[in-house]
Amino acid sequence: FKIVPDGWMGCNFQGQRHDVAIELELHLKNKARYQRSFNEYRYNSKLVAVWYLVATKSLGKRLNQLWLQGGGASVYFIWAVAKEVREDALNATIYSDERTYRFTDLFSPLKQIPAPPARA
Repeated sequence: FKIVPDGWMGCNFQGQRHDVAIELELHLKNKARYQRSFNEYRYNSKLVAVWYLVATKSLGKRLNQLWLQGGGASVYFIWAVAKEVREDALNATIYSDERTYRFTDLFSPLKQIPAPPARA
């Protein structure tokens, strides 16, 4: 079992470039599946965080509880409501344990790539 996230994001964190694994989670799955995934993420030296984009706050809170049950980790677990991120990613609320942040509180975006020109 080798985990492949739904997406990756490069960012600056505490002055260094790091990777964040991104997972889209719309429905709660069984606990054993999360435990396997979380164990692979928990000590991945290439990651600074795993960011779950969830359908509801209750789902995010449940995933956070499951992450904390696994004990300490060198990777942060963060989550946000997917709709909020889609509407305004930089200002969406990001949760970590019982704390809340904005994207720019945690990360400095890397160089932005301009959107391609619209096709005629």
